[in-house]
Amino acid sequence: MSEMNDEMAVRAFRRRLLPRLGKIGLGERVRKGDREYPREVPYFRVPEEVAAVYGPRPTELDVLVPTPRIAEWFPVRLKSYGSGGHLKCTGDGETARRFDEETGQWREINCDHRDCPWYREGQCQEIGNLQLVLPRVSMRGVYQIDTSSFYGMNAMYDEWEFFAGIFVAHTGAPEALPSVPFKLVRRVETLEYWDGREGKRRTTSHPILHLVAPDWRIDDLLTIGARYRQMRNPQGAPALPANYGDSSSSEEVGILVEDVEIEDDLVPGAAPEGPDLGQRTAWAAIEEAAEAAGMVVTAFEEAACRQVTSDTTVRRFADLSRTEAEAALAWAAQQIETRKPRKRNGSKDKNVLDTPSAANDIPDDAPDDAPAEGLDLGF
Repeated sequence: MSEMNDEMAVRAFRRRLLPRLGKIGLGERVRKGDREYPREVPYFRVPEEVAAVYGPRPTELDVLVPTPRIAEWFPVRLKSYGSGGHLKCTGDGETARRFDEETGQWREINCDHRDCPWYREGQCQEIGNLQLVLPRVSMRGVYQIDTSSFYGMNAMYDEWEFFAGIFVAHTGAPEALPSVPFKLVRRVETLEYWDGREGKRRTTSHPILHLVAPDWRIDDLLTIGARYRQMRNPQGAPALPANYGDSSSSEEVGILVEDVEIEDDLVPGAAPEGPDLGQRTAWAAIEEAAEAAGMVVTAFEEAACRQVTSDTTVRRFADLSRTEAEAALAWAAQQIETRKPRKRNGSKDKNVLDTPSAANDIPDDAPDDAPAEGLDLGF
């Protein structure tokens, strides 16, 4: 938990629960004759305050996760309910707690899962309790969605675990996960299943829950990670400057942190920072222009590095320091501006570059191996 939350002094007294503001349904109850039964719907059944924002039948909701651990906001348990809708048994596949009606107490038993007679008779099933924050509605608590969909629960876990793994690997900041804007959607999908009675495969369509992560790039994750490292250790190595990247990228990330600049000379011996987001973006544009001009991009990149550093092991723009990167961009832009690709006597060689003025100095009948005026990139 966050350092802002003080622990209670009395041990074993604190019970952690997410404050619940309401419930969102995935189905409705319909009556047929004297019987009433549940029926799924392809939209979210939402309370009034949510409908005021999204309408009465939304299929997509903006959500935040309340904690970095999915087991805390989407627990999946085996559950069996008795008359009146009261829980009478819950387990995890190994151990269970069953309510003893004679003593009025809960007792721990072995959970046999699929071998349990209650499970085989359909009186017990896997149920997930999804609890998410709806930031456009309220930040005071969570809304809960109960589901027994095998496909929906597994899709949610798969999508969360994939994104969270990538996010933490590149940011080193699992505590930032509750700030990530997700979308919770219901998507009607065609599912295939085996009909044991008919002995053949069948298909059916059902609305499935999905947790859709933002479409971020690696640069966005690196930005978040750098800022969170600075928040943890503001006197540490130089952090990203306040103008890191362009404004549109920062707004898309949406992590509310304060930028604080630390001068490089406050941390003696710190390794120089590599090219920032703006410089890397500019270099990508340079590479496109170089390729369009008929140049071999990798060789052009090495040539740019040789112009700004004496370290012969540095051959990639990404390995330059920020100061070197700025000089390399200026040099490369000048080359792109003053040189154009030229074919000599039908030659298909794209590696020969000439200045516009020099292009007219070579006669049409010059041999293919005639020395070209202009930049020697060492191809």
